[in-house]
Amino acid sequence: MSFESIGLVLGGIGLFLLGMSLMTDGLRFAAGDSLARILHKMTRNRFLGIFTGASMTALVQSSSATTLMTVGLVSAGLISFSNAVGIIFGANIGTTMTSWLVSLIGLKFKVSAFALPVVGVGSIGMLVGKGTWKFVGQAITGFGLLFVGIDFLQSGMTGLTGLFDPTQMHPETFFGRVLLVVVGLMMTVVMQSSSAALASTLTALSTGAITLGAAGALVIGQNVGTTITAMIGAVGGSVPAKRTALAHVMFNAFTGVVAFALLPLFEKFVFEATVSLGGQDPTIQLSAFHTAFNFLGVILLAPFIHQFSRLVERMIPGQKKKFVGGLTSATLTVPAVAVGAVHKALESMLRASTLAMLEHLNGKSSQLEVFETLVQEKAEADAFLMEIARSPLSDEAQAHHIAMMHAEDHLDRLFNVIGSAKFWKQSQRFSHRQQITEALLDALVSASSTDDMDALATHLKGLSSQVAQIRTKSRAEMLQKVSKGKVMDAEEFDDELRYVLDADRCVYHLWRVANYLAQRPDNEEPMQP
Repeated sequence: MSFESIGLVLGGIGLFLLGMSLMTDGLRFAAGDSLARILHKMTRNRFLGIFTGASMTALVQSSSATTLMTVGLVSAGLISFSNAVGIIFGANIGTTMTSWLVSLIGLKFKVSAFALPVVGVGSIGMLVGKGTWKFVGQAITGFGLLFVGIDFLQSGMTGLTGLFDPTQMHPETFFGRVLLVVVGLMMTVVMQSSSAALASTLTALSTGAITLGAAGALVIGQNVGTTITAMIGAVGGSVPAKRTALAHVMFNAFTGVVAFALLPLFEKFVFEATVSLGGQDPTIQLSAFHTAFNFLGVILLAPFIHQFSRLVERMIPGQKKKFVGGLTSATLTVPAVAVGAVHKALESMLRASTLAMLEHLNGKSSQLEVFETLVQEKAEADAFLMEIARSPLSDEAQAHHIAMMHAEDHLDRLFNVIGSAKFWKQSQRFSHRQQITEALLDALVSASSTDDMDALATHLKGLSSQVAQIRTKSRAEMLQKVSKGKVMDAEEFDDELRYVLDADRCVYHLWRVANYLAQRPDNEEPMQP
């Protein structure tokens, strides 16, 4: 056994993992805002969702990144779970792009000749680049390290050709293939990356360390093993996160069972088909096999995607939806989506608080308990906004984040007014202040019944100006009455003056909240499920 070869293999795997991580994170942060919006817009039907999941995963070279982004969008309520399932199906097709990248480029050329200069250029971009360009440089660096890792793997595997003998596991037998599937699964668990495990298998195949049949069984196990990361990530997570992880596991397990059952036919059909098309290289045949059985899984399940989604939802029942139910750790993985989730939560809080106050003013019920929940959950939204700031933000996402901080601050001030028991009492006691009360009711009705923040902000701006004039005039009138001895006792005067001032503050902060909630990236329409 050559310790130098073992070192080269371990180093190659490490460089491949590092490259994959840098490239995935770089692409995700460089295009996170755009990817999130594309995922939202292109999931309106199952087939478009599958295509989107496949293309996004091929772009960022990580099904885990696509899955986590999808979990974030579902958790934030920006797409439905049924639409998310289509993305998950497609992600399993997109992840096969790694095998083609390795087999067609990584194993065909002496990649160190171009990979090292790529790493150098990308590293310079990481160090001197600003904003998006910094992440582009990171992605380029990761791309180069992928191929440096493959180069080391090739060198190491050549020296370990006789170390792993798959014939000892009898890959031609049922139990031998089962054992190889388990080995493939464990490779993914240990490496925490199906792409790295697959690259190792392709490299071993190219050097003759394993046979094509054994490699096919290993790839099936690796394809199932990639769900382990999603399962671990879902522990203690939100219901959408658990559902997405379960859907991922169920799809990959189903695909793995089908591929294993049809492995002899797959070998005959896929391998012979690639040979007839000129693909004599076993690594290309293995890549075709990997793509084929993932395609088959999608073809078999796509017509039943809604039934599949309902089954998962029954297996993991939902919980009562809260205002901040979408503010989860999964949502934080994509900062642009996380800011969007806060946006949605603040809009819900605005509607709930104004509706509660409106019902109370109309004498329907006492809604003071609503504000206890709102204040508690808004504190969670505050903390979530601070967590988002810990991640790198694009210029667009940062502007959106700042707008949400403004909206949160004005919502807090609004709660301080309408959450006061004294204010509720005053609003009924001084109902003779008809003009200012009508303006307040108008503002509350508008804020509690519309989703159009642009129109609401415009309407409330006019009302706020009107109420400010009423407040100035009313205050002057009350002070004049006091000076003429026409006013009640001091406490009653103070209460009435406070009501006029608080009504003005209510309408003003409603306007400011709506104004900042109207500030969406690129003036886009709000994303709805």
